[in-house]
Amino acid sequence: MRFRLSMRTFAGIVVCLAFSSLARADEQRPNVIVFMIDDLGWTDAGCYGSDLYQTPHIDRLAAEGVRFTDAYAACTVCSPTRAAMMTGMYPARLHLTDWIDGHFPRMKPEQKRTLPYMPPDWTQFLEHRYTTIAEALKANGYQTAHVGKWHLTPRSSERSDVEPFYPQHQGFDFNVAGNQWGAPGTYYWPYRHAKFQGVDARVENFPPSNETEGQYLTDMLTDRAVSLVEEMKDGPFFLYFAHYAVHTPIQGRKDLTEKYESLITDKHRHHNPGYAAMVESVDHSVGRIRQTLDELGLADNTIIIYTSDNGGLDSHDSGQPTDNAPLRDGKGSVYEGGVRIPTIISWPGVTPAGVTCDEPIITCDFYPTILEMTGTEGDESHNANVDGVSIASLLKQPSDSLERDTLFWHYPHYHSSGATPYSAIRAGEWRLVEFYDDGHHELYNLKKDLSETIDLSESHPEHAARLLSLLNNWREDMGAQPPLKNPDYRPDDGDDTAEFRPLFNGKDLSGWVPVNTAPSTWSVEDGMLVCSGKPIGEVRTDRMYQNFILELEWRHRVPKGNAGVFIWADDITARGVPFHRGIEVQVLENDYGNTQSHTTHGDIFPIHGATMTPVNGRGGDRAFPTEERSKPSPEWNHYRVVCQDGNISLAVNGKVVTQGKECSPRKGYICLESEGGIVHYRNIRIRELPDSPIEQEHVAIADRGYRCLYTGVDLSGWKTEDDQWQVKDWVLSYTGDGGDDAALATEETFDDMGFIIDVKLAESSDHLLLELHGDDATAIPIHQELKGMRPLGEWNRLEGTLVDGLLTVSLNGQLVVTNQALSPRTSNGPLTLIPGGPVEIANPYMRPLDQ
Repeated sequence: MRFRLSMRTFAGIVVCLAFSSLARADEQRPNVIVFMIDDLGWTDAGCYGSDLYQTPHIDRLAAEGVRFTDAYAACTVCSPTRAAMMTGMYPARLHLTDWIDGHFPRMKPEQKRTLPYMPPDWTQFLEHRYTTIAEALKANGYQTAHVGKWHLTPRSSERSDVEPFYPQHQGFDFNVAGNQWGAPGTYYWPYRHAKFQGVDARVENFPPSNETEGQYLTDMLTDRAVSLVEEMKDGPFFLYFAHYAVHTPIQGRKDLTEKYESLITDKHRHHNPGYAAMVESVDHSVGRIRQTLDELGLADNTIIIYTSDNGGLDSHDSGQPTDNAPLRDGKGSVYEGGVRIPTIISWPGVTPAGVTCDEPIITCDFYPTILEMTGTEGDESHNANVDGVSIASLLKQPSDSLERDTLFWHYPHYHSSGATPYSAIRAGEWRLVEFYDDGHHELYNLKKDLSETIDLSESHPEHAARLLSLLNNWREDMGAQPPLKNPDYRPDDGDDTAEFRPLFNGKDLSGWVPVNTAPSTWSVEDGMLVCSGKPIGEVRTDRMYQNFILELEWRHRVPKGNAGVFIWADDITARGVPFHRGIEVQVLENDYGNTQSHTTHGDIFPIHGATMTPVNGRGGDRAFPTEERSKPSPEWNHYRVVCQDGNISLAVNGKVVTQGKECSPRKGYICLESEGGIVHYRNIRIRELPDSPIEQEHVAIADRGYRCLYTGVDLSGWKTEDDQWQVKDWVLSYTGDGGDDAALATEETFDDMGFIIDVKLAESSDHLLLELHGDDATAIPIHQELKGMRPLGEWNRLEGTLVDGLLTVSLNGQLVVTNQALSPRTSNGPLTLIPGGPVEIANPYMRPLDQ
């Protein structure tokens, strides 16, 4: 293994190759174009497996060159990777290890106090003492141009502080749009971020054309890049085309966005039309550059490299941009989804057409590779240590192997994705990650487990020890900066027993409210809260909570038991389901989780209208645990759920394994449930944390006084003469022909009321009459032609009030009746259901209203 390649050695390699078939005569030295796409995920092209994104030009590039399956970014975020591209050095050696200026300075003081470490005194710009790839090429006769994102300058509002570090002062003859900013505020002119209206536009050094209105950034950058290629056509030239796309904001060109809105179906793994449009715009850019090369007769003498600065962004507060599956997680994460990237290289006359290469490569390799391909000598006085190795041999023989067999990453920072400080190594098919926060290691075999679901550190300690030793040696060689101890750290895991209070007294259901279950569903036995699981339903706390730590123990008493804890939930269940809107923490018996592909023990996910960004995601909005820690029935398991400011984490039996963030709601009720099987809960306790300011949109629906009229186990409280009414767990089903004789009425009568009822009609069913007082005057006809009805076979929610003879009704959230006076006016009667054929009823709730 080599950690260091001296430029003297490297220059010797270049000289030796100067007369080989891989090198060109001086007058024929190839042009080089590098497409660096921002935040592009591993699967974000047709040739990398996407069934949605239309990328014919990128696919053509792959068909004519080498597509790398195991290419890696030098870091999980942008600035360090871009610095590695410019210098050939690991970010750890440069001490440039986070995006400039990182997340830590932006954190609130109370958030910083929860972190055991803080970033080191890292370098937040690309130092002039290093020779960039542009400077090396320029010194050897190349024209050099930078177009797009730079993001390697200090962050400052003073132009005099940042401009000396712009691309034109780092070896580029031309600089278009390269500055201190890492993203545009908008992809339409003037590309300004509202937050920085007092500063230059986000994309500066970019004179607009005469007609600025509506100009799309990706297209405009391509216009300028085409012009530069035409200007430098006499060559040789180096064009570093670093698109701002597909970085946020997710804002595709309108015509392309509308196109994908019409194309996307549930069958597509990628499902964000705006992001898809941005990917296609990048593809158009590649196509336009290649067309220009063809028109100028330069295509056969131009090397094209297409790559990304980190993994795809798989979570964002505006929705999920892309899906990196089967890779785990995305941008910012230490796992494969954060660092594995698409990379394609086409070198006409050298690369075989349409082949793949599975040799691991990394961003640092582009520097020595480009120097070798162009016959350029490096500058030993400034870049004495190049960490990358030339992969030129792989471009001729993709099946070859490099002498190097290890790749490394070092990130001594916290990231908004939930990532904590770490270092990592890949050696062959093995990958090890070391986390600074608690010192634990995770080991994965990528050949057998590309999704990194099974931590092998305990079962293969010899591999873990070997890789950790290599990692330690590498960090020492790099002079890697570890994170610093946080002097303001206030751990949550101290002796805080006195601050907890019981949520369950071990004697009765005081403090808990059964929502949609029978009296027999929940009981107390031997200090345990016991759920029979019949019917499927929930019990909730009698008050709402915002920031808290919840601890409890649970065990299933049946094989493949399925239950859950709901956080920040509404007061009653959502439409057409026996569960609340909220964030669910999965409680599964081991055998159940081991038989499912979509879920496992300790998942966290939003349900029924709630939202959450997963930290440990595999695509979608479900967070998966980093390891399986639950014990099989009848053993007890301990959960610790920390919920604060919309972030949630789960520790299973003493170790944090699952995390989510940006949850909504983030204040609400705590619920327990079981889905058909017996489950026990005990030692339920809570520690409330200080509340934070919260917008109303993030607060769950508070108790409105509703009670459920259906037990889910029998027709208690109802009367009917038709035996076609059937109790089917949480659903009340009617299977007959209907009519007045099929009426089902409550034994209780009601005056003024609020009501909720969910209805699903069958094809053979005409309608359902809902009589609020058991008579025609209060009848509400429910039929498929009613405005706002959902398609047959789907649930509809009817919600309304009857007060002082005035009726108001909404259907699926849409107001259909407003203060309609009833005639004749009635004052009391049973709630009555009269079906016109087969129908299903769920969630019948009622609340009395004072006149």
